Amino acid sequence: MRRRWLPAVVGLLTVISCGSTVQEHGPASPSPVASSPVATVPATAPVTTSDGPIPMSGPGWDAHNIYVGVMTENDAAAVSRGLGLADINPGNQEADADAIAASINKAGGLYGRMLVLEFYNESTFSMLANPDSQAAAACSHFTEDRPVVALINALTIIDTPTFKSCFASHHVPLFDGSEQPTDTTALAQLGGDVVSVLSPSYTDVAPTLVDRLKAEGYFGGWNTATGTSGSAPVKVGILTPNDPTGAEAAKLLSSALTGASYPPADVFSFSASGAGSGTEASAVLQFKTRGITHVIGTGLNSYLFMIAAQSQNYHPRYGVSTFNAPGILLQGSVNKAQLGGALGIGTEPTVDVDAARDPGIVSSGERSCLRTLHAAGQNFGSQRFPEAVGLFSCDVFGLLRDSALAGDGLSAAAIIHGVALVGPRFVPAETFTSGLGPGRFALAGSARDLGFSTQCECFRYLSKTDYPILAARSG
Repeated sequence: MRRRWLPAVVGLLTVISCGSTVQEHGPASPSPVASSPVATVPATAPVTTSDGPIPMSGPGWDAHNIYVGVMTENDAAAVSRGLGLADINPGNQEADADAIAASINKAGGLYGRMLVLEFYNESTFSMLANPDSQAAAACSHFTEDRPVVALINALTIIDTPTFKSCFASHHVPLFDGSEQPTDTTALAQLGGDVVSVLSPSYTDVAPTLVDRLKAEGYFGGWNTATGTSGSAPVKVGILTPNDPTGAEAAKLLSSALTGASYPPADVFSFSASGAGSGTEASAVLQFKTRGITHVIGTGLNSYLFMIAAQSQNYHPRYGVSTFNAPGILLQGSVNKAQLGGALGIGTEPTVDVDAARDPGIVSSGERSCLRTLHAAGQNFGSQRFPEAVGLFSCDVFGLLRDSALAGDGLSAAAIIHGVALVGPRFVPAETFTSGLGPGRFALAGSARDLGFSTQCECFRYLSKTDYPILAARSG
């Protein structure tokens, strides 16, 4: 049972803040300003839009404050302990969010108004039981009961099509930080109201992943009994979440494989409840029976498959990406015999590798972010979850601020227009480069080669080269 729930718990841990119930905060104590290089417009400058001066009040703001919604999940650590797992502690996320909001407020806020954070707490098991119902309730709260200029979400389970489409239909910008696969078409259909701050578009990831796997020598013969090189012909299987976005991710990955002259892949979909093609155990049996030698997962459910595969003495070669949380989930929770030969790409160091293999500061955005957080007392040491949450906080608040300034307003239209304007120049803290721009709604713009080393029994980056993941859109 505990194996079945763990990916859901992990997917919920990358959260922006933590509170006990729905809360309202005033400005936190001042801390140093964390500014992206694109934020060049003074926050207090008189600004007009094509529709005239910014109104004194509007959806999510008044004459003094700007209200920003933040989804929280407080029981992740307690749930993991209850399941007999190591305590997965995401740190003091409220302090992270307050530190970054305070830095913006100290600089004058936005248009002379202060950021006020509105927290909305979700229960792990409530989301697991009925994510769409919880999504609808959260949407109602932030669009009717307590309107906000934008919502920040990093809870993977609640990040359903219902959740995204509800906020998009109400034109409330959603800055999304879940590990749920998304794609360019889905984001475009939402009219730009949803920005994927954490996960890159799978439209771009799929061809990039296949291209880099080929360059890394992944598609060689493999012995699934020993987990080492062998003579069996390459046959690829795809694991994907049992939902529309998972199905589209599998379709995109299958297309990329056949486009690279590999045979059509077997696709197996499943969820924590066993919906879809079946359970992880049946996925292993199916792949093993059909002679699948290489397995690529599009989401966190790869972990479940690996646990079942180990019990059935099945050791395929895995293709991995940040969507599988290699550094913070697979490395510490999967038998190392499953991971030998694993190769792929990663877009987020705090999720891809452990602290000992961290590539160091990868951008001025990361440097500025950590300086602000450290000044506010947020020091993460070797803890990857808290650091990931802190960096995400910097990215979402920085992008919201810069987009509102560039878009000349606080309305949804102004903010989304601003994302397109500042996106190409935005310097992220959590990932290597920005992929945002006109018609591009996913922040991660490049990836590094990633692989599992049997020497350190860890995932590590194979080079310092950043490979663009925009070819599918711009090529």
